[in-house]
Amino acid sequence: MNACFIRCMESMKHFTFCTLLFISFSGHSQQWEQVEVFQGNHRDDGTVFKIGDKAYCGLGMNSWFGCNNDFFVFDISAESWSQGIGMPAGEERQYANGFSHSGKGYVFGGINPAGDYLNDLWMFDPQTGIWSAKASLPTPGRAGAVCFIIGDTAYIAGGKTAVDIASKELWALDLLSGTWSQKGNLPFNGIWRGVGLSWNGSGVIGLGKNNSSGLNDFFYRYNPGQDAWELLNGITVEGASYTASAQIGSMAYLYGGMNAAGEYLNTFYKLDLVTSAWTVLNSFPAAPRRGAMAFTGDNAFYLTTGVSAVSRLDETWRAASVLSLNDNEQQESEVRVFPNPSHGTLKVSATAIIRKISISDIQGKIISSLDCNVQELSFDPGLARGLYLFEIYTDSGISVIRHMVE
Repeated sequence: MNACFIRCMESMKHFTFCTLLFISFSGHSQQWEQVEVFQGNHRDDGTVFKIGDKAYCGLGMNSWFGCNNDFFVFDISAESWSQGIGMPAGEERQYANGFSHSGKGYVFGGINPAGDYLNDLWMFDPQTGIWSAKASLPTPGRAGAVCFIIGDTAYIAGGKTAVDIASKELWALDLLSGTWSQKGNLPFNGIWRGVGLSWNGSGVIGLGKNNSSGLNDFFYRYNPGQDAWELLNGITVEGASYTASAQIGSMAYLYGGMNAAGEYLNTFYKLDLVTSAWTVLNSFPAAPRRGAMAFTGDNAFYLTTGVSAVSRLDETWRAASVLSLNDNEQQESEVRVFPNPSHGTLKVSATAIIRKISISDIQGKIISSLDCNVQELSFDPGLARGLYLFEIYTDSGISVIRHMVE
C-alpha cells in the first residue's frame, strides 16, 4: 500500500481546527424564482430555524397587528409547505431569535402582544412534536437581538429592552448544561435587528440599529476564547436594519432591510466569513421588503414573508446557484470528490498534488482534516448522512466541493 496513503488515513484519526482559506464563489448564474407561498397568514419579523432539510418558519406580526404563535415547515427537497406545531397558546411574539442545535429547534425572547420584552427560552423536539420551556435568560427580556452558535454554545447579542433601543450586552447559553453566563459588552453602541453569523469557532455580527437610533454599517468578529471582538476591515456597505440572512458554510447571504432614510431595500449580498470579501449578487426582482425570514438549501437561498412599503407578504422566493464558480476561477473539473452522493468509500483526485483535505459540516464545524502528498486517494471518512463541505488544498490552489453522504 502507498506509504503516503497510509499516512493520510492515519491523520484522519485526528481532528484539527484551523483557519481555512476559501475560493470566493460568485453567483454569475444565480437567478430568483418564486416558489410555493407561505401557508400561514401574511407577516413580518418572524422566526426561523432549520433542522436537516426542513425550515421551521413562524411567529411574527400579522396584517392586523397581532402576533402569531404558529409554525409552518418548508421541505427544501420538495419545495413545499406543511402545517407545523405552534408554540403553546399565550406564547405569541415577534422579533424572537431562532436557532437549532443537535436536531432540536430553539426560540428565544421577543416581544409579545402586550408589549412585554421576553427573556424565555423554548426548545422544540421534531421527533416528539413537543415544545419545552428551558432556563430563561437571568436578566430582563429583549427583542430583536442577534444570535450565533459556536460549538455547543448559543450567543445572544444586543436587542431592544425596556431601557435600551439597542443593548450592548452579550450572553452565552451552554446548550448542554442549560446555563447562562454574561460576557464582555459589545465594542460599539449596541445592535437591534442586525445580523448574526458564525463560522469555524467564531461569531460575526453587524448592521442593525444602534442605541443612538443610527444604523451600523460594519461587522465585528467574536473570539470566544478571548471574549474579544475585532472589526472586519474592508467591508463597505450601507447601514441597514431588518436584513434577512442565512449561510451555506462560510458563505453568508444577506437580503434587503431598511436604510437610514426609511427606504426598503432589495439588495442581495454575499459575505465570505473567511476572507471578509463582500460580493453584490443579482438584486431581488420583486418589491423591496424588510423583516423577511431566510434559510438555505443546497446551493440555494430562500426568502419568505416580510413587509413591503404597501403590505405584509406571504411570498416565498428562491435564489438558485448562489455557490456557482466564476468563469475566471478554478474549474471544478480540476478537483473531484466522487461518487457524489457517496456511501462509505469515496475517491478524491486532482490534476495537481493534493496537500490537505478538510471536511466540515454545513454549519461550518470542522469534522476532520488530513495532510497528503498525492494526486488521488480513496478512503471512508465515516460520515453520517448529510451535506458536507470538502476543502481540497492543492499546489494549484484551493477548491471547495459540496458533497452529499447518503
